[in-house]
Amino acid sequence: MRCLSAIVATTVMVGTVSSFVPTAFVPRSSGAAVGTTDSSTVLFIESMSKAEAAPTVTDPNVNVQAYLRKRNEIIARDNLVGNALVTGAVRGEIVDQDLFEMMNSAESGFEYDTITCYCDDIKAAKKRLISRRSRYSGLFDKLDFMQSEQPGALPTAEQIKTANVTNWVAVIDKDHFETMDQIYNICFECKGTLMNVAILLTNAIEFDPEKCAEMDAKFAKFSEGFRDESVPMEERLARNPIEHTIVAVGEPDDYPEGTHAYSMIRFGAKGSNILPGNRISRQLAFRFVTDLLVLDASSGRSFCFAENNNATMPEVRLINGMREAGFNHLEELEEIINGAVANYTAACRAYRRGGDLDGIEVYTGVHWWETPEYQSATDEQQAQTARMKKWRERADEKEEIRKIARAWVAREFFRKSMAGKLEGMDEHEFERRVWDRAMEEGERR
Repeated sequence: MRCLSAIVATTVMVGTVSSFVPTAFVPRSSGAAVGTTDSSTVLFIESMSKAEAAPTVTDPNVNVQAYLRKRNEIIARDNLVGNALVTGAVRGEIVDQDLFEMMNSAESGFEYDTITCYCDDIKAAKKRLISRRSRYSGLFDKLDFMQSEQPGALPTAEQIKTANVTNWVAVIDKDHFETMDQIYNICFECKGTLMNVAILLTNAIEFDPEKCAEMDAKFAKFSEGFRDESVPMEERLARNPIEHTIVAVGEPDDYPEGTHAYSMIRFGAKGSNILPGNRISRQLAFRFVTDLLVLDASSGRSFCFAENNNATMPEVRLINGMREAGFNHLEELEEIINGAVANYTAACRAYRRGGDLDGIEVYTGVHWWETPEYQSATDEQQAQTARMKKWRERADEKEEIRKIARAWVAREFFRKSMAGKLEGMDEHEFERRVWDRAMEEGERR
């Protein structure tokens, strides 16, 4: 066997020539006869490394690995910098720590400076999030908290601007469209600060597809024209784009992720409504929204996901095959949203028609680093690095302006307090009132 070629091993067999010997143990004619004990018994010694490999099944219906090609590095968004805000992760006495851990995971490629938990009661949220687990994972070093102005309310535009939030993950489990309308209005006021917004809709049962499509198109206006490569990057950045991703799932449950495969359809497409009783792992739902926030391919797009364990479905065979082949969750999801199921189905049909896989993306045996796809991906990664550098420079410049603004607020607060002009007003309230003026001072300097 090829996989054991590096192992020095011998197989010693004693067989009776005249009796039945299983095919797998019949010695080759080239095997050396070491010695005999009588006329009917022969001792053979043969290296296992010489054993013939079983023929590879190339039918993608049977062997998904025969279809899969070597994965290149994922293409991540180039503006995942700055500070992240998480809303909707505190449910009464429960805080969904898994969501925060996923956002802090080194595997996901996030580069956030802080991850802020938005909640009604900071003291209670700290009690549940600041734990041994968060200290070991490094989440504790990035964790911050923001208090809501009234119970159940979303953050205000002023709070987002003051905290310099660049990425917003919102979990919504009720009043979905009303809440999304509120998020849209807040995002509109935060253009120039926010860069990405990812919305997870749980309990998204039997939504009207037309209403979903309208909401998706509404958010898409924030990044209209941003992907137009014919326009210089500086000009596109000047439009202050906000790239959105919406993820709709069924009823969340507490069993672990990876238990089942899943199906995906575009949010707002015909037949995209999720039926009652469709359950999904809460961890998997969080994985969807955090991974899609990372992937460049999901920028400005929205999806519905439903767990699926029907082994006859092509998406289930493909996802299970990718997991067996060692694809990680980001690679797997990038393939799925880029049309891997349709390509795999076409390959299966082509094989059944006679094995003609022309035009179908399959693994050909060519070294993956020599393929045109890898070369083009390398060029894209270099361009992405350049874009990320511009985003980082822009974020650093804004942060410097905010530092100057905060210093100006502190000086003004001290000066007016000493003059007795701020009776009954704390520094936080004073900052809220003069923040626009403070930012103007920061930009001038």
